[in-house]
Amino acid sequence: MARPPVRFLALVLALTAIATALLLVRHATAADKDDPANGGPKTAATSAPPTTLVEQASGPLARAVQDPATAGIGDRVVFAGGLTASDTSTDRIVSVSGTS
Repeated sequence: MARPPVRFLALVLALTAIATALLLVRHATAADKDDPANGGPKTAATSAPPTTLVEQASGPLARAVQDPATAGIGDRVVFAGGLTASDTSTDRIVSVSGTS
């Protein structure tokens, strides 16, 4: 079986590189059109009334915990893990429900 000439392989490689570059430029240009920073479509900002947070005592803490991971889920806040008073990790998870 005969090998293709080197010029043919170089031509195929060059055409592939040009096609890839054109596709990348086209993709980048299309993405820039949607970016408001580049003059693209702007979405109207809707402002919600500010939320007021109020501190409220709910009782003593069961255990001292430092640096837990926190997440808001609906009207609840979840605290997971952290460091205990003896500076060891804990796997405890606590969920607190908000009330108005």
